Amino acid sequence: MNSGTIAKKIEVGANAGIIIVVLLALCLWLTGRWSRQSGSPQTLPVGAKFELKGVDWKANKKSMVLALSTTCQFCTESAGFYKELVKKCQEQHIKVVAVFPQPQEQAKAYLDGEGVSVDAIRRSSLPDIQILGTPTLLVVDDTGTVKAIWMGKLPSSSEQQVLASVGT
Repeated sequence: MNSGTIAKKIEVGANAGIIIVVLLALCLWLTGRWSRQSGSPQTLPVGAKFELKGVDWKANKKSMVLALSTTCQFCTESAGFYKELVKKCQEQHIKVVAVFPQPQEQAKAYLDGEGVSVDAIRRSSLPDIQILGTPTLLVVDDTGTVKAIWMGKLPSSSEQQVLASVGT
């Protein structure tokens, strides 16, 4: 074998190796394994304890938490549903707490502008409380345990499920 043939085989092998590595990285990225690391936050599961500074869960048998953002298009699009939900919660004596990543004054102005009147507004970094997207709705019992969770803009069937959960 001459050196030209060996160099050609090395080049072909190197190119094949690069293609294999790129395909493997693409597969890992597509399945989400690349971005999921053991230290990254996870979505709060049903049955978990929910900690929110300044909220005493014991004061109410059930609470509804609306995790929203003033910059969330889906939150704004769902404002009519939130008005209906808050009204039903009030009828059932369920406390409604809105949590925003923005300052409280900005959150209050946003809710006022949308016509949504909640019992309390709290500010928190959402990933710190294991909420990875907005809007997110949680039903929390008097022990601080998450009983139900809905994430994202809800279709009308899921909105009805949320409203039904308030009555039970």
